Amino acid sequence: MKIATVDKGNALNAGLTETKGSVVAITDDDCTVPPKWLVKFASIFATHPKVAVAVCSVEAGEHNPTAGFIPDYVLTGERMLTTMHDVRHVRGLGAGIAVRRSMVEEIGRFDPMLGPGSRFPSCDDRDIAMRALLARYHVFETSTIAVKHFGFRNWQQGRQLAHRTFSP
Repeated sequence: MKIATVDKGNALNAGLTETKGSVVAITDDDCTVPPKWLVKFASIFATHPKVAVAVCSVEAGEHNPTAGFIPDYVLTGERMLTTMHDVRHVRGLGAGIAVRRSMVEEIGRFDPMLGPGSRFPSCDDRDIAMRALLARYHVFETSTIAVKHFGFRNWQQGRQLAHRTFSP
């Protein structure tokens, strides 16, 4: 399949189109996943039928912390987000996420305007979780799964990333 644009939202939607499973696990090209990663994500969705999005820990790979950083999201324990009041807790990284296909398709798939390569190059992961909560589905966070992220950024790149993500 040829993707017309290089943005992440369209790429994720193309992946949904090309895959056939009821649960789709997503990571980034600069990550490694642990053994049984897919089995663990599948068990979350099997156990919790209202979960539309599951998020796991994203741990920084080896790097020199004096030269820069690697974005991470380290969880402790498990948490079920079920209401719009919980939306303030949605913080996962798209480098460690899985979605229930039917629910994500029902809420309109991934927004092609969000994520790297798009007009708004951040928040694609948070958006899909917030829209799941708006549709009265659940978001599950777990520390029992952790991907290793190797996306090193020096401090200047970190400033650019923060500006890109958090500036109006």
